[in-house]
Amino acid sequence: EEEEELSSTELVTNSFRKFLEEESPDGAAMVEHVRANQQKLIMPLSACAYIMVQVLFDENIIKGGQLAKHMQALEILVASDANKFMARHLIGAFEEFFCKHHPSIIKVFPLVLKTLYDEDVLEEEVILDWAAAGVTHQFSPTSVSAPEINALRASCDTFITWLKEADEEEDDE
Repeated sequence: EEEEELSSTELVTNSFRKFLEEESPDGAAMVEHVRANQQKLIMPLSACAYIMVQVLFDENIIKGGQLAKHMQALEILVASDANKFMARHLIGAFEEFFCKHHPSIIKVFPLVLKTLYDEDVLEEEVILDWAAAGVTHQFSPTSVSAPEINALRASCDTFITWLKEADEEEDDE
């Protein structure tokens, strides 16, 4: 019996973890590493967002300063795709991160979203599109159910309302 083969995702995830342990890569090197492996294994581009979120963050995403520490990597990842699909996949990766892996800290999701906005990783348009999209598995992971996605969106209502109002004020000027 051969040992069970690792999935492409597991291979890239393990490789990325090892890379982080052995090197102290900057954000650009992190993205380059994950993108190169994703291309080599012919994985969907969206896999990059999921793998990076899974490896770089845990329950200390906010209180451990992980989000701030890895902001550059997320910024470069999102910027690597001109169609803004990667930005939506990044939100999808965080949907999975909070709903499936870290439900105990789900209440910090709106803060994560707002921080990504404040740091110019996610544009207002991308966040408002996500909020208005209803449940679509085009960008949201299939591992997360519709009620979970709706609850996560609802938790961001205050932030979304604030964004919309800021957007309308800009339009009025």
